[in-house]
Formats: sequence, C-alpha cells, structure tokens
Amino acid sequence: MQTKDGTEASRRKSRKKIVGGDYYPKTRQGPNTKNPLPIAVIHPARKPCDHEIVVPLVDQLKQMTGGYVECIDIGDGFLTSIMMPIPKQAKEACASLK
Repeated sequence: MQTKDGTEASRRKSRKKIVGGDYYPKTRQGPNTKNPLPIAVIHPARKPCDHEIVVPLVDQLKQMTGGYVECIDIGDGFLTSIMMPIPKQAKEACASLK
C-alpha cells in the first residue's frame, strides 16, 4: 500500500497472536468448574427481549447448556438500540449484570 508521497506504508499488524496448532482454552478454576457458565444474551437491534424471535433463542440456549441464560434489555426501546453508541450499550449491559 502506498501513501500520497509514493512511499510504502507499513501494513497494520493484527493484534492477534498467531499460535501454531490447535487452540485449547484454559481450564476453568474454582469451586464450580463442573457447572455450565451463565450466558447473557443482548437482544438484537429493534427487538426487545420479549420478542417472538428472542424468546425461543434464550430457551434453546437454556436447553442446550443446562445453565442460567438471561436476556438483557438495553435502553428504553427502539431508538436506544439504534442511536446509542455500542460502547455505551456495553457499559449499560455490564452494569445490569452486577
């Protein structure tokens, strides 16, 4: 890739570390390592947690994992899910989980 002055621009390196072989996640540690991890589902844009598409998804995740699954409503409806910046939505979701 060349810049305006004709010099070669260095390509941005990925933040991911390249590791050879298969990826194996770290084993969980602590007293409840046999229990499934809880799952927080953030509803899609323009669809609240009680929407006909979201409810079956949450139920299916509960059945598949056998764990605790909860849908998190962010903001106050349609406009918030579209107009609120994603980082702010993420902060609100984390705050509701505490």
